[in-house]
Amino acid sequence: MFRAMSSVLCGKPTPSGPCRRRVSAPGGLCGSAHPNSTPPTVTASAAPVVAGPDPLAAYWPTWLQDPAVVGNPGVRARVAEATGDQVALAALAGDVAAAVRSQVAANSATPPGALVALAEDPESEVRSRVAGNSATPPEVLGALATDPSTFVAETAVSNPMTPPAVLAWAAGEGQAVSVHRRVAANSATPPDILARFAEGDDPVCRLAVAKNPSTPDPVLVAFASDPDRFIRDAAAANPNLPPAGRAAVGLLND
Repeated sequence: MFRAMSSVLCGKPTPSGPCRRRVSAPGGLCGSAHPNSTPPTVTASAAPVVAGPDPLAAYWPTWLQDPAVVGNPGVRARVAEATGDQVALAALAGDVAAAVRSQVAANSATPPGALVALAEDPESEVRSRVAGNSATPPEVLGALATDPSTFVAETAVSNPMTPPAVLAWAAGEGQAVSVHRRVAANSATPPDILARFAEGDDPVCRLAVAKNPSTPDPVLVAFASDPDRFIRDAAAANPNLPPAGRAAVGLLND
């Protein structure tokens, strides 16, 4: 005696409606061909991801196409130093090698956004390159003037693009003498700050003021009669020294 097998309707679409053939289980074959109503699924194996070309490949000379050389941070640093392509510089700003980031930070073609990011680099050498870059945004230079590294701060206040208000702050009490000396040599320093340094006791600051093209005429004339021969000579070499000052230098040096 045979036990009857349970079955269900096929139900797959046909031109005249759902198929009424019986199958042993839902989705089973009923012996009739039906169009597939479900789109195929694209899997990773069906559509493998292929790496595109290196976006920096165009920057490597032919003899540097060897991957072992392309992966050399020294080569990337040379590219960062020489290229004016902002896309390449923005990419190299995130390089793992500090030497590469340092060259990006010094490049005047580097985009402002990259310079802003590099101003917070953990390496003081990188930050100092940003501080010395003429393309660095003024607000970033102002922040770097307060950097914990004296070298970075010195470089920031040496930059002629640093705002005069920042230079005036850096000339105040509590700042390192080396910072004051850089401020005294900066042509962007306000004239009243230069005049104050001229009356100070630091001979290096006074000499920097005597050489500074932004030093006020009265200060230069006074320097032309200064007891210090180096100060007088620096004032005489300053193209902005008035004629009266030049006459005084000539009398004292005779």
